[in-house]
Amino acid sequence: MIKMRSKKGTVLFALCPGAGHMFNGFMKLGLSFMFLFFAIIAFGGWARMDILAVFLPVVWFWSFMDCINRRFTDEAEFYAQEDQWLFGGDYRMPLGRLSGKVGLLVGIFLILVGLYALFCNFLMPMLPSYIRDYLWDLTYNLPEAILAIIVIVVGVFLITGRKKKMLEQTRTEAWQNDDFNDAM
Repeated sequence: MIKMRSKKGTVLFALCPGAGHMFNGFMKLGLSFMFLFFAIIAFGGWARMDILAVFLPVVWFWSFMDCINRRFTDEAEFYAQEDQWLFGGDYRMPLGRLSGKVGLLVGIFLILVGLYALFCNFLMPMLPSYIRDYLWDLTYNLPEAILAIIVIVVGVFLITGRKKKMLEQTRTEAWQNDDFNDAM
């Protein structure tokens, strides 16, 4: 339940991403900010991608400023705000909107992460040392390699998508110019 709390308490709790929102009753929004912040830390540590730490100050400031801006409004405006998930949706935000191809890809990813964890934590210790050492060297950098491949694929997708959009726009402009010239 949204309730206007003290400004000093809000500022104090806002120092932890999401806690200030939760202090004022914005539970969904607070949980979203908290999850995003700590998920970046966890995923960056798991994948040994220290570069992801660049996003932590962005999320922290975003959360802090959003909390302060929400609380330091007048009373009518404060109570007019709705508690929503950070990226939209209903109470099933993380899983309820995953369907079709996206849900399939997320499901495959989760299964692969689970199999990887089972292999590294339970099966690998049972193998003879010479095989275990070889497989350890092979799988140690696997999360980094997968993340690097994903980044490359997304980059290629963005570049080719932009080229297609520019090509379509050029064709549309050329077609419109031809129609204009034919009319003259």
